[in-house]
Amino acid sequence: MKRFGEIFRYELGYRLRSPLTWIYFALIWGGTIFIVHVSSTEGNRVINAPLNHSEIVTMLGFFLMVVTVGIFGDAATRDTGTGMQSLFSTAPISKLDYLGGRFVASFLVNAVLLAGMPLMVALTMAFPWLSHYNWAPFRVMSFVQPYVLLTLPNLLISAVVIYSIAGLTKNSLATYVGGLGLGILYLIIVNQGLGNETLESLIDPFALTSMQRLTAY
Repeated sequence: MKRFGEIFRYELGYRLRSPLTWIYFALIWGGTIFIVHVSSTEGNRVINAPLNHSEIVTMLGFFLMVVTVGIFGDAATRDTGTGMQSLFSTAPISKLDYLGGRFVASFLVNAVLLAGMPLMVALTMAFPWLSHYNWAPFRVMSFVQPYVLLTLPNLLISAVVIYSIAGLTKNSLATYVGGLGLGILYLIIVNQGLGNETLESLIDPFALTSMQRLTAY
């Protein structure tokens, strides 16, 4: 467990020092504010209504899967690219400590980045120049539930798939192809359908189909 903690702290420190992490931060947190501003001009739509907010968060999470691919793909393949893999392989470190420490640190960073979506939507309600838009009453659970029930599970599923592909292949291209495969599966289910609503809801890796079924009426 000690080595797990050391690897976790190393990976977390590496992520926090990486300029790319802060670029992701600016894009996600700033981009969410921009999307809310754009969406606020669409008639009388209530942006922070629970269902609307859930759809925005889920769709943004789908498009931001490229961030997950970048973070977890790098965590799994970086040592191979730098020639350090053999050194770690001969060190007295278990696979659970080595792979688990990096996975948990990467997951934590990615989760904080994605937390910007509900936080920024909530923050925009306090912007004076948007006060005349049609806002629903502020409810904490309207922002907490989509993050806990949709964003984090979707992140976990995507991260496990991407990290596994990257760890097994040690190839960045294969990692991005795996992430693309998840996206294609989602688009096929949403746009083409499978002819069975229950099956579509179960297979949809991002749960947007399930949410649409639950709220259809």
